[in-house]
Amino acid sequence: AFSFCLLLESFSLPPLVKYIEKNAFYYCKKLSLFIIPKNTSLISIGLEAFGNCHILKSFTIPKDIYYIGDLAFHQCY
Repeated sequence: AFSFCLLLESFSLPPLVKYIEKNAFYYCKKLSLFIIPKNTSLISIGLEAFGNCHILKSFTIPKDIYYIGDLAFHQCY
């Protein structure tokens, strides 16, 4: 959905989103802030969803997550 959005710096996830699909934010090299609302419906983070997001500073995983795909945060420093 947003992979290779080279200028994307921040993103606020809508509360009703349940799935972040594979490669959804892959190689968003300027993405440093990803906000998940407290009342989130998020339950799954796909394969390499945030792969190569080199400057993603922090990510709080909601308590109801049941699946995190392989390499979901690969190369996030």
